[in-house]
Amino acid sequence: MSTQTTIKKTLGLIFGAMLIAPLAIEAVSHQLIAPPSGNQPSAIQTTDSSDNGGDQSLNFSSGDFGWNGPLSLNANYSNVYGFYFTGKYAQAINKYNAFNIEADYGDRQWRVNATYGLAFTTRQRIKLSAERLAQKMDFSFAAGDDREKIGQYAGGLTYQYLFPSHIDEMN
Repeated sequence: MSTQTTIKKTLGLIFGAMLIAPLAIEAVSHQLIAPPSGNQPSAIQTTDSSDNGGDQSLNFSSGDFGWNGPLSLNANYSNVYGFYFTGKYAQAINKYNAFNIEADYGDRQWRVNATYGLAFTTRQRIKLSAERLAQKMDFSFAAGDDREKIGQYAGGLTYQYLFPSHIDEMN
């Protein structure tokens, strides 16, 4: 194992422990056992679905600790991709324009996303996004198992028209 890999894993464990320790203490004090009320997000979110190959994940966000603003940080754990960290920055440029930059980094997952939004009028909006995703994935073959880094680029353009509220009331 290279020195760089050892340093990455050590820093990942330290950062993960720094995020997990307060939640473990809170769980012991039984504050996380009761389901959240209303639409408040829980600090611990797990998923286990056949749609994602049985992957289980655990996510911690700076918003879970009351740190809100244009910058947010997340620590994530996935059975498939291990620990990875996410940073997001969203900012309004003016009344009609905004942008968002998001990046994931981990031992088995890397992602960078940029989105720009523009409101033409109070009812018309457009959003442009570009993304690069790379993941180390496991493949099983009759000749043996293999782990490959697979990457892809993606882009999107979305147009949204908001109908007047009196039309919404008819449905």
